[in-house]
Amino acid sequence: MLKSTINQTWEKLEKLSISSLESIGIEHLQYSNFTIFGYWDEQDNFYEEVIFKQPLSVELSSYALGKKLQENPAEYWIELKYAKK
Repeated sequence: MLKSTINQTWEKLEKLSISSLESIGIEHLQYSNFTIFGYWDEQDNFYEEVIFKQPLSVELSSYALGKKLQENPAEYWIELKYAKK
């Protein structure tokens, strides 16, 4: 039963629109009070934490969905990358 639920959820994730995925990023920023953990800038510098003093908008730059088949049970993952507007 759990396997079919995971597959159904995964199929729904794959069908999300770009605007829905951008909404996920915006909601995450709002929920975290515009704090980002683990940020890489354009010069490839890593920051453990970045706190923005004002609200900002983001745009989805890339996304990937996957499943590690070697794991038992299979491990599913989603990667969303955003750029500041």
